[in-house]
Amino acid sequence: MRSQSGFYKGTIIMAGALTMSTWCVPAAWAADGKALFESNCVSCHGATGKGDGAAGQFLNPKPADLSQVAAARSEADITKVIKDGGAAVGKSPLMTAFGSTLTDEDIKAIVSHIRKFGK
Repeated sequence: MRSQSGFYKGTIIMAGALTMSTWCVPAAWAADGKALFESNCVSCHGATGKGDGAAGQFLNPKPADLSQVAAARSEADITKVIKDGGAAVGKSPLMTAFGSTLTDEDIKAIVSHIRKFGK
């Protein structure tokens, strides 16, 4: 009986560990770059990143065309602009800094989505 009890305890622990591992997915995997882009960036940069969002038409300078940015800039450069804002890198001060509202994982997911515009 004792060995059966140990088997069941081991099975329960293993099942719990497997369940926890599916709950504890790293945020970078769980972050949806497209959804984050749509909720934070589309209003200025537009759905395809061309700088033609509804709010972008009222901005001067106009928002960047992210297809050009994605082709010309490194992931680190794009991350810095999103995290610290345009003014921090000599770009438009109208580009908001998202470092205090988005996690590093969220920003990484957005950068990954933006990189697709350059292809």
